[in-house]
Amino acid sequence: MITTLCLNPSFDRTVAVQGFRLGETNRALTARVDAGGKGLNVALALTRLGVDAQCAGIAGADDVASLRAMTVQQGVAAEWMPVPGHVRVNTKLCDASTGEVTEINEPGPEVTDKDLDRYFGCIEPALRRSDFLVCTGSLPPGCPATLYADWMRRLKGVPCVLDASGPALAEGLTARPFLVKPNLEELTQLTGLTLESRHSLEAVAEAGKSLLRQGAERAIVSMGSDGALLVTAEGVWFAPALRVEVRSTVGAGDTMIAGFLAGYQATHSDETAMIWAVAAAAASVMREGTQPPERADFEALQSRVSLRRLE
Repeated sequence: MITTLCLNPSFDRTVAVQGFRLGETNRALTARVDAGGKGLNVALALTRLGVDAQCAGIAGADDVASLRAMTVQQGVAAEWMPVPGHVRVNTKLCDASTGEVTEINEPGPEVTDKDLDRYFGCIEPALRRSDFLVCTGSLPPGCPATLYADWMRRLKGVPCVLDASGPALAEGLTARPFLVKPNLEELTQLTGLTLESRHSLEAVAEAGKSLLRQGAERAIVSMGSDGALLVTAEGVWFAPALRVEVRSTVGAGDTMIAGFLAGYQATHSDETAMIWAVAAAAASVMREGTQPPERADFEALQSRVSLRRLE
């Protein structure tokens, strides 16, 4: 069983327009609402790929019933501890003419130290029984930046995946996670990678290796349409992004994590896991909104992934 944490879930409202014009009236081509949050996205993708997964989270009490109903409908096992407030709404504005996505993300309800202690006490037994724990997503207001690192240390012996940004990522590296998955922007903020060097695979690989020196066992650097890098103690591999029809890039990074864990759990091979990760991410962008990938697409795309060892 793989468990994902989702401390700040959302209702993801995805709106597509043709030729977004700032400051003017824009007509929606399509609109949809999905239950979201990075931890929930990972659990949904794992479930769709045939892996036993569950999501544990904290949600605003005013909307927790609707969130539960949506996750049940989506077919993922999720448990939510209510706290005062609303579930946040994240708006994704997709310009169909350019493929660009503009996001407006709300902060979510505030949580207290008492809430966090009660929550961890409730879920700790399930976390210790997990094959992997995925710590991902923004922390709600009131959470210290050290939260993921603190909980990973308390769960020593459980392999943990960390997908965070800023101080939460920097602190989390000190807890020696099994895997971290920064994108280029997050890697730049953490390592000082320059804008110019972001176009050099060698420079990105060196920045990725610095994450291992800071504590991570392995790292995936997602680079959007430029592909992804896998960095381990054994070497560095590069996979170009697959060329598919892109409907939405929201949640692709979460699905990449799901694909990697599914592959690693099945084969214990970093290289195979990376192939599954790239195929899963490509299958994800073929879907609208933040929907998980179709398993048939994921399986069909695996043979198209090209994985090249850089060093």
